[in-house]
Amino acid sequence: MGKGIVASERGQIGEVLSHDRNAWLVPPGEVEPLADGIYRLVTDLPLRARLGAAARCEVIAQHTWRQ
Repeated sequence: MGKGIVASERGQIGEVLSHDRNAWLVPPGEVEPLADGIYRLVTDLPLRARLGAAARCEVIAQHTWRQ
């Protein structure tokens, strides 16, 4: 969908997503960094757009049924 992602860096999420490349990753179980990450993407349109576009490209290139 090309949306910015904020997620906990845990398990497969950390294998598929990379902090500040195609998502904003935070430590698992940490509420304050999660809230900060959400706030950052809400208030920083260029960052949100860049991460969302990069995540979409990654999915299309690596994570479709054809792949």
